[in-house]
Amino acid sequence: MLELHSPDGVFDRIEAYLREHGFFAPGGEQLEADLYLGYGLSEPQRRTAAPAPPEPCPLPLAAVAVRDVWGPGPDTSRADGVRIGQWARSWSDTEYAEGVEAVRAAIGRGDVYQVNLVQHLSAPFEGGADSLARRLESFGPRLLAGDGWAVVSASPELFLARRGRKVWTAPI
Repeated sequence: MLELHSPDGVFDRIEAYLREHGFFAPGGEQLEADLYLGYGLSEPQRRTAAPAPPEPCPLPLAAVAVRDVWGPGPDTSRADGVRIGQWARSWSDTEYAEGVEAVRAAIGRGDVYQVNLVQHLSAPFEGGADSLARRLESFGPRLLAGDGWAVVSASPELFLARRGRKVWTAPI
């Protein structure tokens, strides 16, 4: 896995990592790339001086891992040791409604044509990220983990996949 904490050359470094791990090579047809991109990478593209949204927890700016989709799946024999407490939202109902109205206004002005309005959820957690991934096994979770951080995602999004000469993505 590649873990990046500096925005300098991040996309070139990700491409080099993918090449080094055979993603674009003959025989790499059955590989998928799991990728995490943090909010901090948006700084060069931001049109205002407003800072990027804060990350919900300490994370790298980017992380990527290549895996064989025909390789062994997650070990689902044990999914014990996971305890999740009460969920808390980052926005109240009123704040979220105000965000929706702000998005509608931006679309109406022609500033944007599409927005993914994000609500972070958090909960106290006991257990390991691998155990959580096993608990979510029926959703086909992805796990990226580094020193002191982990992302377990059951999102239906596909960042990048290759089958033969075709490379595709399927964002939400």
